[in-house]
Amino acid sequence: MEEFFARFACPQTLEGSAQSTISRRDNMPELPEPAARRYPIVRQFVVRACTVFAALAVLAPRAATAAEDGHWPLRSQDSVWLVSSRGLGCFNPAAQVERLRYWRFDEDRAWTRSQLSELVDPAQKQPTTVVFLHGNRVASCDAFNTGWRAYRRLVGCADERPIRFVVWSWPSAKICGPVKDVRIKAARANAHGYYVAWFVNRIDRGKAPVGLWGFSYGARVATGALHLLGGGVLNGRRLDLSADAPRTPMRAALLAAAVDDDWLLPARRHGDAWSPLGNLLLVNNGCDRVLARYHWIYGRRCCQEALGYVGLPVGRLPAEDARKVSQINACCYVGDQHAFASYLASSSVMARVRGALLEAALTDGEPDGIELADEAQQLELVVP
Repeated sequence: MEEFFARFACPQTLEGSAQSTISRRDNMPELPEPAARRYPIVRQFVVRACTVFAALAVLAPRAATAAEDGHWPLRSQDSVWLVSSRGLGCFNPAAQVERLRYWRFDEDRAWTRSQLSELVDPAQKQPTTVVFLHGNRVASCDAFNTGWRAYRRLVGCADERPIRFVVWSWPSAKICGPVKDVRIKAARANAHGYYVAWFVNRIDRGKAPVGLWGFSYGARVATGALHLLGGGVLNGRRLDLSADAPRTPMRAALLAAAVDDDWLLPARRHGDAWSPLGNLLLVNNGCDRVLARYHWIYGRRCCQEALGYVGLPVGRLPAEDARKVSQINACCYVGDQHAFASYLASSSVMARVRGALLEAALTDGEPDGIELADEAQQLELVVP
C-alpha cells in the first residue's frame, strides 16, 4: 500500500504524466482560427457594418417622423384634440365624467392641456366632428401619435371643409396574458362607451354632424356610445340626454369591429344604436387571424363570431335601418393582419372611410393600398 501511494506522489511520475498529456495534445489536429482573427480586414468590416445598422435602426424612425411631419402639417382650418378617459373607473361613470382630460394639438406641433369649454366654444363656427377610437394595446403615449396619423390619412384627399378631429384615448395598455388581456379590455370597452356618449351629447347639437371612427375594440366603444345616445341602457346605466334640438344624424365607420355580430340587431345589447345613426360603414375582414379567435373572450368552445369577421346580418334588421348600412370585405386589401396601420395604408379602404365620415369628393385615380406598403411599415401599431 505504501508503494502505491509513493508511486502517485512521486514528482517524477507527475512530471512524466504531464509530458504525456502535452504529447497527446501535440498530436491532436489544430482547429482553424475564426475568420475575423485570420483576416483583420474582415473583422473591421463586421464591426463597421454592425455600427452602421445600429445607427440606421435609431435614426430611421426619427427621419420617417420628420418627413411625415414636413409633408403633412395641420391644416389651418382644422383642429385636432385628444380626450382621455384613462384612469377613470368602470363603476358609476356618471360621477367621473368631469375628470376627463383634454389636449389640443397647436401650431407649434405640440400637445397642450386644454378643457372642454375650449373644445365646444359656441363663439366659433362648428365644423364636422370626427371622434377616433383606437384599438387594443395602445399605451397612453402612443395614443397621441396614432391619432395624429389617423387624422393625416383621413384628410389626405378631403376637400377644404374644416374638421374637428378628436382622438379618444381609453385604457387599453397591454396586460400580461393574451386571453386575460382581451377579456378585461372587452369589459372596459363596454364601460367607456358611457364616457364617449356623454362627450358627444355635450358637443353642439343640431349644428354639425358627428362621426365615430373605431378600430377593433374601439368599434366596441363606439357602438356602446351610440346605443346610449339612442336612449338604450348599457350595464344598467342610461345617459341623461338633453332636451335640446334633435342632433344631426351621426355617421360611423367601424374597422375590424371586435363586437358580437348580433349586438346591433333589434332588442340586443346595442340594439338602440340605430336611432342617432344616419349611415354606418362596416369594413370587415374575413381573413383576420385575430378576429377568427374572437370567441376566446367567452371561452374556446363558444361559437360567438365577431362583427368585423362575419359582417352584419342586414336581413334581420328593419328596412329603415338596413338602408343605413354599407359593408365591404377588406381581406384583399389588408390580408390576414389585425393591424390598424394596414387599413390606413389602403387607399381603397380610406376612400370609403372618408366618404362615410366626411362625404368628401374623392379622386378616381388613387393608388391601390398595396403600393403604400412602405407607409404601413412606418405606422406600426400593437393590436390584440
